[in-house]
Order: sequence, then C-alpha cells, then structure tokens
Amino acid sequence: MELRYLQSLHLSAEEETIGVLDYFSRLPNLKALDIFAKTDHWQHLPSLLRRTRPPLRHLNLHTNGGGLNTNSPDIFSDSVLFSTLELCLDLQSLELVTVSFTGSTFDMFVRRGRESGDAGIICPHLLDIRLFSCRGLQLLRTAEMVALRWATIRRFCANNIAQNYIFLRCCDLEDLPKIEVTKKCIEEGLNLKVYS
Repeated sequence: MELRYLQSLHLSAEEETIGVLDYFSRLPNLKALDIFAKTDHWQHLPSLLRRTRPPLRHLNLHTNGGGLNTNSPDIFSDSVLFSTLELCLDLQSLELVTVSFTGSTFDMFVRRGRESGDAGIICPHLLDIRLFSCRGLQLLRTAEMVALRWATIRRFCANNIAQNYIFLRCCDLEDLPKIEVTKKCIEEGLNLKVYS
C-alpha cells in the first residue's frame, strides 16, 4: 500500500496489530512517525523504513515497557534501535519512552551508521533528543554523546548559527552542563538546553 501524500503517522498498536507496518510499500513524504506499541516485535520498524525509505525528520517511539517504574522486561533491543536510526539519515528529533539504555545504546549515538558514509555519526542532524522513563542513563556517557554531536554540528553546520543547539529532555541529567566535556562545548558556543 502506497500513501503518497501521508506526512505524519501516529500508530497505537498491540502485539497482534503491529504487523500492520508490513503492509506499507511506499511512504515518500512521511516526515513524522509516532508509534506507541507494547510488543516485542519491533523488527517491523526497521523493515518498514528499509522498504519505504521515508524522509523522516521526527521519530517518537513509546514502548510501554522496560521503563524506570516498572518491572517489565526490555522489549526494544539495541540492535533494533540501531537498525532504525541508521535508516533515518535526516532525523532531527527523536523521542524514546521507556527504552533501557546500555553501553551499546550510548555507543550507537556516537558511531557511524553503515549507510552514513562520510557524513559522520549516525543521524548527524539529530539535535532534539527526548528520553523519558529510560533506565540506564549515565551522566558521563550522555556528556560524551553531547560532545560528539556538537563536534558534528560544528563540522557540518559551521555557517548556520541556528544549528548551534542541542535540546536534551530527560530526567536526572540537570548536572550535565557542569561536566567538563560539556562545559568546553558550551564555551565553544553550544547552546545546550537540558529539561527535566
């Protein structure tokens, strides 16, 4: 099924309905995708993006499991998240709700995607990162992620003053601007906004 003019899609799905993603063949104008799904079958998402190649700018993923205040098992793997992000080269904003962060999760935000070539780190245009009820967030690893994203911004957006910011919305990271590596970025001109 091709939805040529669809620009925004909000999908709320359970285990038995998430497979609806397999029915889309082309989404040539999809810029915003918001999925709320309590399922462990998120492999449908990377296959959807690989098949339809939408020009996504905004991606919101709500897993409804594995968060801070629940004993639910993690239902969104690092490999699925990486496979998803490497297919979103123009992504500008990302919201993750109840996704558990591991060392591998942090690493994927600072390494090259297989399809990004010389463009730098995965999702090089990603400046607005929102993390809610995510377990495993670490202050120093998040500071490293911000510093590497700032280096990418400076390299590829040097003449665009509007691109000198990173929005990071998450809990328990109010001290991020005080970490040495992020202090240096701020001195270089980074406008870091941390919201809790």
